[in-house]
Amino acid sequence: MAVMVMIICIRLVIVIDGGLILGGSSSSTISGDKTVSSLGQDYWLIKIDSIGNIQWQNSIGGSGSEQPYSVFQTSDGGFIIGGDSYSGISGDKTQASRGDNDYWVVKTDASGNIEWDKTFGGSSVDFLHGIAQAADGGYFLCGESYSVISGDKTENKIGPQRHMDNKIKCIWCTRVAKYYRRE
Repeated sequence: MAVMVMIICIRLVIVIDGGLILGGSSSSTISGDKTVSSLGQDYWLIKIDSIGNIQWQNSIGGSGSEQPYSVFQTSDGGFIIGGDSYSGISGDKTQASRGDNDYWVVKTDASGNIEWDKTFGGSSVDFLHGIAQAADGGYFLCGESYSVISGDKTENKIGPQRHMDNKIKCIWCTRVAKYYRRE
């Protein structure tokens, strides 16, 4: 029986120590260079040094499918990963799903250990495309949303839902407070 394994690298970021953080997704079990298993399609972070040796890696996700679109090193030396999640509370995901697909943000320390995670979304489909750190240590999240006012959404969607090839996107940006603590 053939098993489909999906590994996608989304971002490659140079970090303070001269190494790299690779952010992507994987549905693979432990094999080859992968030392952490996935629950579904999970965020997969790999930290390598300046000559390509793996220093650590972490598979982060719930029982459904997660796809990261943004990862960078934060001012405290940790990492922030932003993307989409189809999971409810399970695995590393500590908050319930808001709808079909939600923004999912995960903050790790410098060694890739989860510090907190936060889910944002409305009752329909929401896709996070970018995340940036604010001067005060908080974060800006931007993406698209097809949700009406519901869940975390305080404004209605703009126009009808369209497929991506129609190039019509509903933009939804939100501001995340400086700290969320994992309980």
